[in-house]
Amino acid sequence: MKKRNFLINLSFLALFSTAATAASPVSSITEITDKWLSDFNAGSTESLVELYSDEAVVFQANNSIVGGSDAIADYLEEMSDLNIEDFIIWDVELDADGNVAYESALWRVTGTDKNGAEISYDVSVTNVMEKQNDGNWKIKLQRWN
Repeated sequence: MKKRNFLINLSFLALFSTAATAASPVSSITEITDKWLSDFNAGSTESLVELYSDEAVVFQANNSIVGGSDAIADYLEEMSDLNIEDFIIWDVELDADGNVAYESALWRVTGTDKNGAEISYDVSVTNVMEKQNDGNWKIKLQRWN
């Protein structure tokens, strides 16, 4: 009987240890957002593009739409040429269900324009992310306002 109870307790311990160490979808999405900010502020377009799925679509603030890795890379390069000194995002809502997650957030950009005048924009972003076959999450749709 003691051996059986020991095995049952060991099974529960293993089950709960695995569940506790597995990253939740929400923490994975938060990590992607943190990496996006870090890569953008560092000017690392290649790393940024890796955060998007191959079929990703970005709805830009000017209402134009870009899709696919090459077009998104060009868009991100254009953004990095704007003399943005700091990019900050605050999550408003973040949730996941199965292989799909969404994030709505507010963002602030500060920097200088081409004439040297200080700029600051406060707007919003919505991301829809999809869990890939390898278990990683990637941005599938992004909307800037």
